[in-house]
Amino acid sequence: MIFNMIFKRVYSITPNPSLDLNGKAEKITPNEKNYIRDEARFPGGNAINAARILSRLNHSVSISGFVGGATGDQVKKLLDIEKMHTDFVRIKNDTRINVTVSNLATHKQTRFSFPGPKIQASEKILLAKNASNKKQGNLFILGGSFPPNFLVKDAKAILKKAHQNKIATIIDVPSTLLKTILHSRPLMIKPNLSEFEEFIEKKPRDLGQIICEARKLLNFCPIICISSVNKGVLLVTENANYLAQGPQITAKSSVGAGDSLVGGMTAGMLNEGFSYEMFFDSQGRTTPQKIKHDSWHAILRLGMGAALATICQRGTELGSKTSISKYAKKIRIKEV
Repeated sequence: MIFNMIFKRVYSITPNPSLDLNGKAEKITPNEKNYIRDEARFPGGNAINAARILSRLNHSVSISGFVGGATGDQVKKLLDIEKMHTDFVRIKNDTRINVTVSNLATHKQTRFSFPGPKIQASEKILLAKNASNKKQGNLFILGGSFPPNFLVKDAKAILKKAHQNKIATIIDVPSTLLKTILHSRPLMIKPNLSEFEEFIEKKPRDLGQIICEARKLLNFCPIICISSVNKGVLLVTENANYLAQGPQITAKSSVGAGDSLVGGMTAGMLNEGFSYEMFFDSQGRTTPQKIKHDSWHAILRLGMGAALATICQRGTELGSKTSISKYAKKIRIKEV
């Protein structure tokens, strides 16, 4: 079967980027001044992190979203250092700062995530215009929380236009936003198990019930990826379900693991020559074709390898290409 346009370039949309500030404390004592050391700063946001993983895996990606003020300038500068292509919409208000502190006494992290800047109507129009100019053969990743005044309807307008342009979308947003956005027919969603349970408003008893509930969503979304299932990643598709599990490791951080999973799996889809026409008809309806098991295995290995590589990093740093490759070789996959 001949497919019209394989995915070539990824367009990453992060409506609420952040400057991620992290460090370590010997201990954290309430009502006292806690001194933090080993300060580090990174560009943050779900789709930004996914894009950074894609770039490390040698794929072309452009990063968009809203940035403003000196904090926004620093986010862009950090991405420039990584030689990432950016296409941000400049806004009046300041980009947010998120804080992560690792408690060395308990080996736990405390994370502070702020709501972000209020987005004005004219700024939303610019982001939608930028996205609508993208052509067939692109793949969108929409990830992270939404800042104040950027509404679900604004995201849905972008996704609707993408479908009209035969552009598939991967969505990694909080469960509170996912239910409405799902009707925009994304290519893939990636909740963790807790988010999935919130989404379906029930707690499945076992793996079989999780699969059963996930398969109910295939009419809207042909690829359902759920992390943190049986210490692994569950992938549900029209023709088969897969469970990927990795080696036991000592986790140094959980920040960015899910984003890295998305970035790695997206890289795998590009490697396997996926296209819009493999999953949607000319009207944008879900009509997935049969895909070889080897392709799904390769995608899962790269995605979970990226997640494990990031978990082994401290703070909010992401896994390196070398580390991703190392862990990808250790992933075990079975059909369930």
